[in-house]
Amino acid sequence: DRERVTRFADEKFRKGENYDCEYRMQRRDGTYIWIKDLVSLSDDAQGQRFARGISIDLTAEKTAQAAEIEQRRLAEALRDTSAAILATLDLDEVLDRILDRMPNVIPIRAADILLIEGDFGRIARHRGYPLSDHETLGSIRVPVRKLTSFSTMLQTGKPYVVHETRDNPEWIEFNVSQWVRAYMGAPIIVDGETIGFVNVSSDIPDSFDETDASRLAAFADQVAIAIRNARLYEKVRQYASKLETLVEDRTAELGFERERLEVIVNGTGEGIMYTEDGVIRFANDALSQLTGYPLDELIGQRASILFGSDGNAEKDLLTET
Repeated sequence: DRERVTRFADEKFRKGENYDCEYRMQRRDGTYIWIKDLVSLSDDAQGQRFARGISIDLTAEKTAQAAEIEQRRLAEALRDTSAAILATLDLDEVLDRILDRMPNVIPIRAADILLIEGDFGRIARHRGYPLSDHETLGSIRVPVRKLTSFSTMLQTGKPYVVHETRDNPEWIEFNVSQWVRAYMGAPIIVDGETIGFVNVSSDIPDSFDETDASRLAAFADQVAIAIRNARLYEKVRQYASKLETLVEDRTAELGFERERLEVIVNGTGEGIMYTEDGVIRFANDALSQLTGYPLDELIGQRASILFGSDGNAEKDLLTET
């Protein structure tokens, strides 16, 4: 900030205007602090201009403001991914949305979601890798239980950070990760079981700290929710499909039983009908031939049309049926 502040102060001094300005100052140890100068200008009797002022340390205030902004960004990112989880059951779409939002709050170059299949991990979705690596990423199988980063997360259930890969003797380099200088991962835990990992990488050493790890864990939790929802939906879909098949099979069985019964009933020479509340619901061919009424005219009529006005005859017949 030196050039900007010097130019600003010189201009104010030339005009004789009081001013205040904020800027960063580098300490001897290389860290930065925030300073605010309040400066008052005046001229003496000889026209000589003097400046009087105080400097205020704003580091704590600026740090709090930066933390608040970062928390707001994190909340917005998580709110957006939560909306995606609620809006769609397309797992790939939700995972892509989560990967897209992570760079807003974590300083990453690339990210991926690795799911465990047996003793190996498969990269399900990824972002930020060179296009030339995409085919390799889709086919690579990672021995998760043999790599320190993944085995540690399997044991602890907590994020894992490598600040500088070249200083870490346990870091194993793949062809697609030769550029990686800093790594961080967080386990995806569903119903108490670690089913995969959310991994992020940077080409700058010491890119990640504990705050970044807690943020990555929050995204990993959302991945877990999305996967759990997808699994539940698949179970419901399979159950519905199975139930539909059972209903179709039972309907076919009932249809077959009805057809068989109709064949038996129509095969007899006796006139047979079935009534409900005196209304004919079924009649066989023999009854149609005996009465002279077509079947389509009998069905739905009251049984009394077959017996004239003799209510007792109808009562006797209905009792028999």
